[in-house]
Amino acid sequence: MYATLADLRARYDERDLIQLTDQSGAGVIDQARVDNAIRAASVIIDGHVAMKYRLGQPAPLLTEIAVTLAYHRLCGDTPPDAVVDAKKDAMAMLAKIAAGTIKLDQGEEQLPARPGAIVIAPRERHFSRDQMDGF
Repeated sequence: MYATLADLRARYDERDLIQLTDQSGAGVIDQARVDNAIRAASVIIDGHVAMKYRLGQPAPLLTEIAVTLAYHRLCGDTPPDAVVDAKKDAMAMLAKIAAGTIKLDQGEEQLPARPGAIVIAPRERHFSRDQMDGF
């Protein structure tokens, strides 16, 4: 899962989370409902990024997206307009991640080891800023 209850608490007001999850009237956040919402958000995220990235350590961006999607799910059938807009933005971000427009790994590409690979050292550049000084 890409987020936790602590992540939701960091972004949203505790009172709102209690109101959205507490069906028993105990005045506390229902951990099971939060976990279900986060799990549903994680499934959506996996569906978008699994083809592009190895899923493991969640990137902070995915945590933010998961929190947004989970909160939208907790809001039920009639979420406020701001929550709907935030979900649309999160889904657009996922589409950009899936398309490769936004990278999760800071642009680092891990190439798999290949037995017998030939590695060639780069040559010194003929034209560099130092060599072309004054032209």
